[in-house]
Amino acid sequence: MPKSEQVIEFPSELLAKEAALRAARAAHWDYLRALPSGMNVELTDEQRAETARLREAERQAAHALGTDGYWATLVGPARIEHRAVLTHTVLPE
Repeated sequence: MPKSEQVIEFPSELLAKEAALRAARAAHWDYLRALPSGMNVELTDEQRAETARLREAERQAAHALGTDGYWATLVGPARIEHRAVLTHTVLPE
């Protein structure tokens, strides 16, 4: 079975952290896309604060996922392979 088709049973807590990261990343990017663009556009203090808040939420979600104890159970390339599989896993609703 090719590595990209590898089936791994991830713990529910890890799946929840992946879902939180995806949601935080989507919220951040959706907000950024909604902001006015152009070289002469000045963001408001509120827009800058919201951008910073969303960036921090994404950072915290990534940190929670990346430091989960699950990763300590894997060594070498297996850690990278499992992360790649998790990234492409369809998460439960």
